[in-house]
Amino acid sequence: MVEVEILGCVTTAQYGTLKQGDILRTDAAFAEHLVRDCGAAKYTQAKPAGEVVAHEPKSKKQAHKA
Repeated sequence: MVEVEILGCVTTAQYGTLKQGDILRTDAAFAEHLVRDCGAAKYTQAKPAGEVVAHEPKSKKQAHKA
């Protein structure tokens, strides 16, 4: 799930009418559509659920343990 803030009035089949300032939690594809294709939303500061930050092991010994 991804969180976006609506920038104006948006009518969707899934969520009905959304207004400026509404926060919507939706799947990444629909959020990207609203942000990039429509210009109707912006991503919030919250990180998307399930986002993984990769950390490289500090040494070969640690890599072997993992």
